Amino acid sequence: MKNPIVRIALALSLFLLAAGNKAEAGTKSTDLVYVGSNSVQGSLGSARNSGDFNQFISINNFSGSGWAYMEMGARDASGVSRYCYSSNANFIARHGASAMPRGSM
Repeated sequence: MKNPIVRIALALSLFLLAAGNKAEAGTKSTDLVYVGSNSVQGSLGSARNSGDFNQFISINNFSGSGWAYMEMGARDASGVSRYCYSSNANFIARHGASAMPRGSM
């Protein structure tokens, strides 16, 4: 994979999939949002409840008749952001559903 956007999307998808598989009822992660050069990670709850108003993790899937679009973004406490998107239907079919956490937007 030479495209860094695809690498970031795949890394975030795999992170969210792994985080969902490890979840236990009542367990809450408190990992702050981390934005690296080729990956992002963190807890959705911690990002939402952070006191700095900078942190966020966003994952959105949109689709209609004959089209699909997926976008992901994250920003850490210091304001470093990374975004990626895809309109490749095969990529979204393979990775889109696994990137959507329960109760997401």
